[in-house]
Amino acid sequence: MLSRNIGHLTDTQQLHCYLQRSPKARLWVNVFGFDRTFIIAKKLLLPLGCVLSFSLAVVGGWNLVNLTLI
Repeated sequence: MLSRNIGHLTDTQQLHCYLQRSPKARLWVNVFGFDRTFIIAKKLLLPLGCVLSFSLAVVGGWNLVNLTLI
């Protein structure tokens, strides 16, 4: 998930294709329009997804380390 989000952030063509082909993204495009959805995804949703994915990976790693020390 983190690598996909980073890929969409760095490659705008990949994000553009995703917004055109994904059924979930089509719902957003129908509500907000393509350009506004692209801006919302690029500035808000993808960075938030990266932070959440990274946080989950760190918490999981931290718990694994603590589990092995017990």
